[in-house]
Amino acid sequence: MVAGAQAGETVQDWIFGPDEQLAADIEAHPAVTFLGGMVPGLATMNPAAAAKPLARIAGAGMMGGLEGVQEYANTGEFDMGKITTAMLAGGVFATPNAVGHKLIGIGEKAVEFAREVQPCLSQG
Repeated sequence: MVAGAQAGETVQDWIFGPDEQLAADIEAHPAVTFLGGMVPGLATMNPAAAAKPLARIAGAGMMGGLEGVQEYANTGEFDMGKITTAMLAGGVFATPNAVGHKLIGIGEKAVEFAREVQPCLSQG
């Protein structure tokens, strides 16, 4: 697992540049990097009015929580403006769109494949 994480970090550094570059980009353009980080997730979601209140609350909580963890991991502080923005986005974009459903299907197939390859994943 550590080797996989290291490999992922190496590929990420190769594509996006080293962590120092990311930190410099965040410092130079904080709003753009924040919004750029949210766009891929929002592109898979739908602001449908039909979303149930619980789905909106869950979406807001997950997006706000993930942003809070990311903020603390990167800066050691919580940026309540960014966390609030992420919560609002998670509450509005609460249901998957066609792209989101396709990605969910891919993820489900990957889990099924992993369970076939490694039966212990099916336990629990």
